[in-house]
Amino acid sequence: MSRKIITRKRKDKMKKFVVDIPRSLFYYHYFPFFKVFFERLGAEIFVSATTNKNIVEEGMTRLIEEVCFPVKVFCGHMISISKECDFIFVPSIYSPEKKVYNCAKFIGLPDLMKIAAKEAPLIIDLNIDYDE
Repeated sequence: MSRKIITRKRKDKMKKFVVDIPRSLFYYHYFPFFKVFFERLGAEIFVSATTNKNIVEEGMTRLIEEVCFPVKVFCGHMISISKECDFIFVPSIYSPEKKVYNCAKFIGLPDLMKIAAKEAPLIIDLNIDYDE
Protein backbone atom coordinates (compact mmCIF):
# COMPACT_ATOMS: atom_id res chain seq x y z
CA MET A 1 0.00 0.00 0.00
CA SER A 2 1.55 3.29 -1.05
CA ARG A 3 1.22 6.44 1.02
CA LYS A 4 0.58 9.75 -0.61
CA ILE A 5 2.62 12.61 0.79
CA ILE A 6 0.26 15.31 1.95
CA THR A 7 1.40 18.78 1.02
CA ARG A 8 0.27 22.20 2.05
CA LYS A 9 0.43 25.11 -0.40
CA ARG A 10 2.66 27.89 0.78
CA LYS A 11 2.64 31.54 -0.24
CA ASP A 12 5.90 31.12 -2.15
CA LYS A 13 4.27 28.42 -4.36
CA MET A 14 6.69 25.74 -3.13
CA LYS A 15 5.15 22.56 -1.84
CA LYS A 16 6.62 21.37 1.43
CA PHE A 17 5.26 18.93 3.90
CA VAL A 18 5.11 19.89 7.55
CA VAL A 19 6.49 17.58 10.22
CA ASP A 20 5.83 18.36 13.85
CA ILE A 21 7.95 17.02 16.68
CA PRO A 22 6.21 16.95 20.06
CA ARG A 23 8.20 18.79 22.71
CA SER A 24 8.02 15.97 25.21
CA LEU A 25 9.96 13.01 26.56
CA PHE A 26 13.39 12.47 25.03
CA TYR A 27 12.25 13.34 21.52
CA TYR A 28 12.96 17.01 22.01
CA HIS A 29 16.40 16.05 23.35
CA TYR A 30 17.22 14.64 19.89
CA PHE A 31 15.62 17.61 18.12
CA PRO A 32 18.77 18.96 16.39
CA PHE A 33 19.38 15.61 14.65
CA PHE A 34 15.73 15.05 13.69
CA LYS A 35 15.37 18.66 12.48
CA VAL A 36 18.30 18.40 10.06
CA PHE A 37 17.16 14.96 8.88
CA PHE A 38 13.67 16.12 7.92
CA GLU A 39 14.83 19.45 6.51
CA ARG A 40 17.17 17.61 4.15
CA LEU A 41 14.12 15.67 2.98
CA GLY A 42 12.42 18.98 2.20
CA ALA A 43 10.17 19.22 5.24
CA GLU A 44 9.19 22.27 7.20
CA ILE A 45 9.71 21.52 10.91
CA PHE A 46 7.63 22.67 13.84
CA VAL A 47 7.81 21.86 17.52
CA SER A 48 4.79 21.83 19.81
CA ALA A 49 4.36 24.56 22.42
CA THR A 50 5.94 24.24 25.82
CA THR A 51 3.96 22.08 28.20
CA ASN A 52 1.05 23.94 29.76
CA LYS A 53 -2.09 23.15 31.74
CA ASN A 54 -4.24 22.53 28.65
CA ILE A 55 -1.74 20.09 27.15
CA VAL A 56 -1.49 18.16 30.43
CA GLU A 57 -5.26 18.02 30.92
CA GLU A 58 -5.89 16.82 27.35
CA GLY A 59 -3.38 13.99 27.75
CA MET A 60 -4.79 13.04 31.16
CA THR A 61 -8.29 12.60 29.73
CA ARG A 62 -7.17 10.28 26.93
CA LEU A 63 -5.22 7.63 28.80
CA ILE A 64 -5.97 5.35 31.75
CA GLU A 65 -4.51 5.94 35.21
CA GLU A 66 -1.85 3.24 34.88
CA VAL A 67 -0.10 5.13 32.07
CA CYS A 68 2.71 7.29 33.47
CA PHE A 69 2.48 11.07 33.57
CA PRO A 70 5.20 11.75 30.94
CA VAL A 71 3.34 9.61 28.38
CA LYS A 72 0.10 11.46 29.18
CA VAL A 73 1.88 14.78 28.61
CA PHE A 74 3.21 13.46 25.30
CA CYS A 75 -0.35 12.55 24.29
CA GLY A 76 -1.45 16.09 25.13
CA HIS A 77 1.29 17.46 22.88
CA MET A 78 0.14 15.18 20.05
CA ILE A 79 -3.42 16.44 20.32
CA SER A 80 -2.34 20.08 20.58
CA ILE A 81 -0.53 19.96 17.23
CA SER A 82 -2.78 17.57 15.36
CA LYS A 83 -4.33 20.23 13.10
CA GLU A 84 -1.14 22.17 12.42
CA CYS A 85 0.93 19.67 10.46
CA ASP A 86 0.90 16.98 7.81
CA PHE A 87 2.88 14.43 9.83
CA ILE A 88 3.90 13.92 13.44
CA PHE A 89 7.21 12.24 14.16
CA VAL A 90 6.97 9.62 16.92
CA PRO A 91 9.89 7.19 16.79
CA SER A 92 10.02 4.06 18.88
CA ILE A 93 13.34 4.26 20.70
CA TYR A 94 14.17 0.78 21.97
CA SER A 95 17.72 1.45 23.00
CA PRO A 96 19.22 4.97 23.08
CA GLU A 97 22.69 3.50 23.65
CA LYS A 98 24.36 0.10 23.93
CA LYS A 99 22.88 -2.16 26.63
CA VAL A 100 20.41 0.53 27.81
CA TYR A 101 16.70 -0.04 27.17
CA ASN A 102 13.55 2.03 27.38
CA CYS A 103 10.25 1.41 29.13
CA ALA A 104 7.77 -0.69 27.15
CA LYS A 105 5.33 2.23 27.04
CA PHE A 106 7.96 4.41 25.36
CA ILE A 107 8.72 1.65 22.87
CA GLY A 108 5.02 1.27 22.07
CA LEU A 109 4.38 5.02 21.99
CA PRO A 110 3.63 5.26 18.24
CA ASP A 111 0.93 2.58 18.50
CA LEU A 112 -0.52 4.05 21.69
CA MET A 113 -0.73 7.50 20.09
CA LYS A 114 -2.45 6.13 16.98
CA ILE A 115 -5.23 4.95 19.29
CA ALA A 116 -5.34 7.79 21.85
CA ALA A 117 -4.95 10.69 19.40
CA LYS A 118 -7.03 9.50 16.45
CA GLU A 119 -7.43 13.05 15.15
CA ALA A 120 -3.67 13.31 14.65
CA PRO A 121 -2.32 13.24 11.11
CA LEU A 122 -0.18 10.42 9.81
CA ILE A 123 2.44 9.38 12.35
CA ILE A 124 5.97 8.83 11.11
CA ASP A 125 7.24 6.02 13.29
CA LEU A 126 10.51 4.19 13.03
CA ASN A 127 12.46 1.93 15.34
CA ILE A 128 15.69 3.24 16.81
CA ASP A 129 17.82 0.61 18.46
CA TYR A 130 21.47 1.41 19.06
CA ASP A 131 21.97 -2.04 20.52
CA GLU A 132 21.58 -3.72 17.12
